[in-house]
Amino acid sequence: MKNYKELIVWQKGIELAIEIYRIIDLFPSKEKYTLTNQMQRTVISISSNIAEGWGRGLTKEYIYFSTCCKRFFIGIRNTSYHCFQT
Repeated sequence: MKNYKELIVWQKGIELAIEIYRIIDLFPSKEKYTLTNQMQRTVISISSNIAEGWGRGLTKEYIYFSTCCKRFFIGIRNTSYHCFQT
């Protein structure tokens, strides 16, 4: 692989970011400014960590950064859940 953009997981991270930005427009107005900023930063971190882990060139580093992405994804799911329960 020549660069991280060829990784399917990075491509899916970008797709997720686009979708989250679209969904944020649907949030209730009382959540627009508190949780959306957190979600935007978190979802961008997913593809960024994949790229950084790949760029380090070590399997151990890539696994570490991939694990961070899993936590970010769980955070996105949790925040979305809370926004639509109110």
